[in-house]
This record gives sequence, structure tokens and C-alpha cells, in this order.
Amino acid sequence: MQKLENFLNNEREIKGLSFGMEQISYGDFSRFDIMHTAFEGCRFESCTFESCSFISVEFKNCLFVACNFENGFFKDCKFIASKGDGCGFNSALFKNTCFSDCSLRYANFNRSSWENSFVHSCCLGESMLSECRMSKTSFEHNELNGVDFFKTSLKGLDLSDSSINGIILSDTLSELKGVKVNALQAVELARLMGLEIVD
Repeated sequence: MQKLENFLNNEREIKGLSFGMEQISYGDFSRFDIMHTAFEGCRFESCTFESCSFISVEFKNCLFVACNFENGFFKDCKFIASKGDGCGFNSALFKNTCFSDCSLRYANFNRSSWENSFVHSCCLGESMLSECRMSKTSFEHNELNGVDFFKTSLKGLDLSDSSINGIILSDTLSELKGVKVNALQAVELARLMGLEIVD
């Protein structure tokens, strides 16, 4: 079986392989092309995946500690039951990509773009999603408390089954135009607008 560390020095492409229970620290995978590959139970610590291209890649039960995915390209990818708290995904592009049952607290998704993607049952508390572009993307049953949505249009998103306490918005609250929320959430958001709710 191929070991992931063998690709670090000589290769810039990983294709059609499976890796299980690998542990990599300080690995430089920047500008790699990773395609049709599965990772299960792997641990990546202080690794850089900057400007990486991921196509049809699955991460299942993986742990990312202080990893950098800046300017990454993700197409037809899945992150399942994985943890990437505090990781950097800023300026990344997600197309047809799914995050399910993941922990992404304090992660940086600033200026990322999302197309036909799906975020389900994830914890993104205190993460940064400012100046993002969302197109045909769904968020369901997520913990979004304290998320920074500054200058990110939430139009078309249904956040009614997610927790959104303390989200960060611009002074104009323009991010909320066209978003779907439940009645209790609407009351809290009304307070952000300076409205006083009376019985």
C-alpha cells in the first residue's frame, strides 16, 4: 500500500488511491492535484494544502490541526465526520462539495465561494464566513453561533433549523435580505435592527 508521506518529496499528483490511519505533520501539499482519492481516519497537523486542487476526494473521520487550505479548489468532494477547527479555507472554491457532521469551529472561510454545495449537521461556531459568495448552496441543522457573515449575502439560504445566536453582520444588516429564518430567530434579528419587541 502507498504511504502518503512518499508523495511529499517527488510527486505533485495523487490519483485513484485510498489512505487510512495516516499521520502527517508539517507536510507541504501546496499545489498538489488530488483526484478520486479517499482518506479515512487520517491526522494532518500543521500541513499546508495551499492552492491544492481536490476533485472527487473524500475525507472521513479525519482530523486537521492548524492546516491551511487557502485558495484551494474543491469539486465533488466530501468531508464526513471530520474535524478542522481553526483551519484556514480562505479564498477557497467549493463546487458540489458536502460537509456533513463536521466540526469547523473558528475556521476561516473568508472570501470563499460556494456553488451547489451542502453543509449539514456541522458545528461552525465562531468561524469566519465574511465576503463569501453563495450560489445554490444549502445549510441545514448547523450550529452557526457567533459566525461572522460580514458582507456575505445569505439570500436563498434556509437557516430556520440552525442556531444563529450572535452572528456578526454589517451595520446595514444587508446580509439578511432574502434569508429564511424561524419565528424565534426573527425576534432576535429584529433586536439587531433596533426594534423593541412587546407582548
